[in-house]
Amino acid sequence: MTNPLLQDWKTPFGMPPFDAISDDDFAPAFEAVMAQDVEETQAVADNPEAATFENTVEGLMRTGAMLDQVAA
Repeated sequence: MTNPLLQDWKTPFGMPPFDAISDDDFAPAFEAVMAQDVEETQAVADNPEAATFENTVEGLMRTGAMLDQVAA
């Protein structure tokens, strides 16, 4: 079975699918999205271009979307 916390939520207002989530879903979901967030952040840090507001600050602001979803 696929972890519902890691799926695209096609629910009204983007709310979590509470009826499909169990307590056992949280730990593996957090492990997965925290690893993904580290990779996204590392990609910003490893950018070979000269640092700019757009590719550094805005780049970091674009990371962690899945972490935000699971934490919500």
